[in-house]
Amino acid sequence: MKKTLSIALLLSMGFSLFLVSCASVGNSFDYNSINNLEPGDSEQEVIDTLGGQPCTRTYNDDETYDLTWKYVHGNMLGAKGFVLIIRFSKDGKMLKIVKQGTNKAGF
Repeated sequence: MKKTLSIALLLSMGFSLFLVSCASVGNSFDYNSINNLEPGDSEQEVIDTLGGQPCTRTYNDDETYDLTWKYVHGNMLGAKGFVLIIRFSKDGKMLKIVKQGTNKAGF
């Protein structure tokens, strides 16, 4: 009886760990703080407000550049992703939000 109980307990614990396992990709940032950003903010002010570094920097032909934040967090029940692209002037001031969005997949 004790052996059966021990095996059941181990299986239950293993299944619980399986369900709560998670993975993350990208650089985490505070998506809810986007509303606190304003055109004219410096690059450093934007990074500080979002609480995370951008994943990429892309230079445009008109001497502006875009910073991109991407983050996906998932577990066995689903995943949620966030993306944010902000355009800056050549002197490092925020011009506008080019793209923002979330995506949720799972159960």
